[in-house]
Amino acid sequence: MALELSFGCKHGYSTTSIGSLSDFVSKASKRLLPVSKPVTGGKALSHESGIHTRFLLSDRNTYQLIAANKIGREETGFVYGKHTGSYALRILLERENILVPEVGVLALLEEIKKEAAIRKQGLSEKEVISFAHQFFIKKCQNKSCNLSKTIKI
Repeated sequence: MALELSFGCKHGYSTTSIGSLSDFVSKASKRLLPVSKPVTGGKALSHESGIHTRFLLSDRNTYQLIAANKIGREETGFVYGKHTGSYALRILLERENILVPEVGVLALLEEIKKEAAIRKQGLSEKEVISFAHQFFIKKCQNKSCNLSKTIKI
């Protein structure tokens, strides 16, 4: 992989089985793979940092040199936690048709960061969407925000 990615050398090997081979070796040796293990670890293809996610949204190759399908994996969504920026959150909300002004995105981001700190781990996209629905419904029911005219969930 390194020769192919760094120098464009074709080696003739299929790399699409690297992920499943790594899983097989882990099971056979009865040794768990660290989730942060490069290339094949469970979180090797996940991203949280604001600047990383911003550029990954425009070009996945910016911070992820190995495409997930090259190692027999699927692309993962972003992780939302203490390093997340508002841009990735806004894109996720728009993709899910949760349209709120920037002040709403920033308020939600603050709550996500608090929740991630309590959990001591980031939230998945699915968890963030659920969290967003609860957050904005609660805010608008309590009328503790001025989002009721612009929010569409």
